[in-house]
This record gives sequence, structure tokens and C-alpha cells, in this order.
Amino acid sequence: MAQRSACLRTSPRAAVKHLFDTVDSTLGPTDSLVNNAGISIDRGVRRISDEEWHRTLDINQTGLFLCSQAAATSMIPRRTGRIINIASRAWLGWCGQLAYASSKGAVVSATVASWEVV
Repeated sequence: MAQRSACLRTSPRAAVKHLFDTVDSTLGPTDSLVNNAGISIDRGVRRISDEEWHRTLDINQTGLFLCSQAAATSMIPRRTGRIINIASRAWLGWCGQLAYASSKGAVVSATVASWEVV
């Protein structure tokens, strides 16, 4: 059985929809998804800018949400599929990495919250 994959570097909803539509039409329905995106900006609470905060959360959290939602939309009706979310130990709280640690904590929480649904 041949395995094929696709990669998405950013997380706007339209880009995610386009990716999953393309994969579905060329390779067939999504059977697995690995959410492994992450950027880290080393800034504490006093030094991180709004732009750095939002960019980190957009990539690390929103990307995971949008891709998981798109994959689950295909997987749940077929009663098959796997979504694997990669976090890091930073979710335990790393000094000086406010946005990264917060976003990876959200990855862990989203994973647990999704178990029952998927």
C-alpha cells in the first residue's frame, strides 16, 4: 500500500480547505493527520509583542484546530482515521517562552478534549 502525504505551512481556513479538497480528490479520503507545526519566540510576558503572540498561537493552535476539524469531517462519517498531535514538554511551563508554552498547553488540552469526539 503506497503512502502519500501533504504538507501545509500556514493555517488560514481557505488554505486548509483547499489542501484537504486537493488531497481528497487526488489521493482519496484522509486516513491520518499529524499535527506537528510549531514556532517558538523566546519572550516573556513583558517583552512579547501582540504580533509575536498572535503568530505563535495562529500556527501552533489555530493550525491544529483547522486541520483537525477538516480531517475529522472526513474521518467520523467513515468511522476510521487517526489524528496525532505533537506538543512538547514546554506545556509544563518554560520560563521566557510565554506564547510557545501556552500554545503547547492548548495542544495537550485540545487532544484530550477531542478523544471522545473522534
